[in-house]
Amino acid sequence: MTSESILSKLADEVAAAINGGTWDETLQACTKFKPVKRREDLGASMLVEVVPRKQMRKRIARGTSPGGLWQKTYIVVVGITKALDENDSDKQTDHCNAIADEIATELQNTAYTNGYLESIDEEPTYHPQRLDQDGVFTRALVLQFGGRAVYGC
Repeated sequence: MTSESILSKLADEVAAAINGGTWDETLQACTKFKPVKRREDLGASMLVEVVPRKQMRKRIARGTSPGGLWQKTYIVVVGITKALDENDSDKQTDHCNAIADEIATELQNTAYTNGYLESIDEEPTYHPQRLDQDGVFTRALVLQFGGRAVYGC
């Protein structure tokens, strides 16, 4: 099994965990390699895109086998986006932040079969420039998964 397939499988597991939840907002999570960037491409409902971003390797021990013992880490990003109405953007932003917090909690309480969730980071909590310029709420949850340690590269 290649590392890329593990990364894609983790992204699919994340999307399934989100789609299995109950939310106060209509949403459908899907795995994407190229997230939506423009307001005109957004519909009325909240868009949740799960992006398999990258894998990393870190040597954790030197061993007798060539290359030593390596730990693989996988990064999956959950992008949460919604076009807001101009009239009530503060209330809508609070609502979107609450949904994003609920999604993060759901993800941290999910058991994954292709890795274990090490951390959830946010870059930043939301993007105020995009909110002001485009009227679009955007928040990214960066999930870091650990995989099993392997010998060699």
